[in-house]
Amino acid sequence: MKINNIYATQAAYLANNKTRRPNAAASNVHDNFSISGQAEDYQIARRAISRLPDVRESRVDELKNLIESGQYTVNASAIANKILQNFDNRWS
Repeated sequence: MKINNIYATQAAYLANNKTRRPNAAASNVHDNFSISGQAEDYQIARRAISRLPDVRESRVDELKNLIESGQYTVNASAIANKILQNFDNRWS
């Protein structure tokens, strides 16, 4: 590729580049955003939940001690009722 008169090409480029620069008023414009109240509530709840421990150690220790001592009993009827309630809520 042969380019003749490189100075004229450079001058044309510089002239074009000057005309494309944004003016000072346009460069002071900033983007803004806002989130809904529901999204703010969600963020607050999420932060609160993230501060909670994943496991309730005291409850785990209590159940572990009951199981090891043989005092833990399972109420099969209560478990079955909860399963049925959950099933009914999902399909109703």
